[in-house]
Amino acid sequence: AGRGGGGGQDPAGGDGEEDAVPARPVVVTTSTLEDWLWRGDDPILAPMSWQVYSMWVYRIEKPPRSKAQQGHVRHRFVDIEFSADYKLNVTHAQRLATEFRVPLFEGFTMPPNSVDAETAAMYKQVLLRPLRVEESEDPEDVRLLQAFDSLCAPCQLNVPQRTRSVQAAQAFSAAWLAFQSAQKAKASEARRRFLSRYEWPSLWETQEVQDRLDAMWAEETGDDDGALPAEERMAPPMDPDAGKPRATVDHYVALIGEDVALNLEGLARARVEKHPRAYQTDAQVHQVYMKATSGGGEGQEAGDEGDGGDDSLAAPQPNEQVFPPVPWGFTSQEELLETLRFGHRKRLTPFAVFLREMINYVFTSRTALLRLHINRTNQQGRQNGDSHHFHGKSPSQVRHAITDA
Repeated sequence: AGRGGGGGQDPAGGDGEEDAVPARPVVVTTSTLEDWLWRGDDPILAPMSWQVYSMWVYRIEKPPRSKAQQGHVRHRFVDIEFSADYKLNVTHAQRLATEFRVPLFEGFTMPPNSVDAETAAMYKQVLLRPLRVEESEDPEDVRLLQAFDSLCAPCQLNVPQRTRSVQAAQAFSAAWLAFQSAQKAKASEARRRFLSRYEWPSLWETQEVQDRLDAMWAEETGDDDGALPAEERMAPPMDPDAGKPRATVDHYVALIGEDVALNLEGLARARVEKHPRAYQTDAQVHQVYMKATSGGGEGQEAGDEGDGGDDSLAAPQPNEQVFPPVPWGFTSQEELLETLRFGHRKRLTPFAVFLREMINYVFTSRTALLRLHINRTNQQGRQNGDSHHFHGKSPSQVRHAITDA
């Protein structure tokens, strides 16, 4: 409310000293990134990366409570407060989801390591490192900048002889490699603990969440004095894995981070490397099969029709003709020779061309030799008066007579 100006009167017509000005709602624009940065220091949320936070945590509006509800609160969800200096701390809270979600980061285009390793390391760290804005007396913009200092901090594993320019050019990749080595060790430990207890890797199976559920159960049942030890309250009777340690949230975050880092690199490489599409690969397989079986696409041979262009890379077309059956009722010798020379086919394969030339050569050679033998035999028969002469006989009759003799 504020004071009225210019001697205004009360809306009801009275001479009010102050004009009542209705309060305006304040619109605050936030995002999941800001919710994650100001998530607070709760042991469940503090070790979370942006990836895991987007999978398991979402923001809710605090419901109004009556005086009767303030005495006893019935727990149905795991709700966690934001950081005290966050702009939504009073009106909203954080809640764990019962099932994880697959987050979709719009505008997130990471290059592969083979193209730009420094930018790729920056993207991976923003998504997979547990960054957080700390509470202090510094201004908000300064604390926000300090939250990202670990992304490009000098790595202690660097060679001391490197110059400052080289260290600055490799600041993101050096910090990522140092963080990745520690993440790999925690991920291996997480897999070992989940496997030893025969548990599916989940946030609800971590030690911190189980402790919170146990505390909620104790508050609900009134067992605040701790009559039973925590390990006995949490483990059901006859639990064979009661003595085995659970994976922590830090272990689970490292396990998810290692898998997501490999997935991001694979997606980045698939975006850069252009592989042939499915229809191109299928067409190529069909072309290779046609070449192996029929000799198609080997270039224009003798007797081919067309413009002579190279169509070996063209897509395969359905067959429009079939191989005609070989006729057997020959009416003349020219028709027989035409069939033997594959003259009835419009397009010959290389094997058919070779076979046609061989048949022509053999047929021509044997015919010439047979006619020479007939002439010599007729001459000898006329001279010697032999009855085995072939004058006036066809080549087939001569061949049978020579075979019989």
